Amino acid sequence: MTLLVCVAIAIAFAFTLVATIAEVVAALALLGLVARRAEQWSPGGSRSAWGWFVVWALIGAVGALGVFSLGVFLLLPVVALGIFLASRPRIRRSAFGVLTGVGAVLLSVAWVQRDGPGTTCWHSANGSGCDQHLDPLPWLAVGALLLVAGFVAQARRR
Repeated sequence: MTLLVCVAIAIAFAFTLVATIAEVVAALALLGLVARRAEQWSPGGSRSAWGWFVVWALIGAVGALGVFSLGVFLLLPVVALGIFLASRPRIRRSAFGVLTGVGAVLLSVAWVQRDGPGTTCWHSANGSGCDQHLDPLPWLAVGALLLVAGFVAQARRR
């Protein structure tokens, strides 16, 4: 019986993890669209600079996931890739995308915790339960600040 419970918990964790990654990828896809539009209003904004910005945003998002949940298995390759990309001066100029990527992850945490803070209970025809939620406001504030700061810094760089 306990093996079945462990397998069920592992499957539930895997689905939650996939859903979180899908949210971050969707947010970064939206950021990519915004970055394309930003080329038009950015002084001196070039297509390749904004493309590298999106790459750095992906690195920041995956790195944040590594720090918050997946640990060293995800963090080590991301740090290695970041060091490699930072060794290229042309690519390094768009590294403000890391801020935007981390901000996107924090905003997704705020969205998941939107029913907080505290305990929320639910019931349906098939079951009921209660969930603990964090306060989403700090996640929202820091996430929005980092997201906007990354875009503004990239747009104002020379």
